[in-house]
Amino acid sequence: VTNSCSVLDVGCGVGIFTAHFFEKGFRTYKGVDLTKELTDNLKKKYPKYSFEQKDVGREKIEGSYDLVIMMSVTQHIIDDRYFRFAMNSIQNALNKNGFFFVTDIADADRRDSVYTIRRPLGYYKKVLDRLKFMGMIEFEGLNLFCFNKNSR
Repeated sequence: VTNSCSVLDVGCGVGIFTAHFFEKGFRTYKGVDLTKELTDNLKKKYPKYSFEQKDVGREKIEGSYDLVIMMSVTQHIIDDRYFRFAMNSIQNALNKNGFFFVTDIADADRRDSVYTIRRPLGYYKKVLDRLKFMGMIEFEGLNLFCFNKNSR
């Protein structure tokens, strides 16, 4: 991944990863988040980047991207219908040979709650049927999955 690729940060929140991409000189970056206040704050802080308030579980992602990241978000989409909608939208927005990095709760002892749900890797593989699973690592108490939209 080079700084010339286009990035979509789904659930950009307070901009932790926004700051990383900015520091690395990425030119094409879009952050989407459910919370308007967060996207408004990031618009002021990073005026050359694009930000949008959006519920990705119910609203289609516009545009196409070389890299999509979704960090610490999927466990909060507890309704499987909305989860499948979001994953389908991401698959459609990912450029050929693009990469999708997504995290899920790794703690096996953690229980689902009203606000969170754990999904096994097999579920991701099934829902992301047009993407090839590339690998998984543990990342800050989460499982980080990598998928590629290769040119099959």
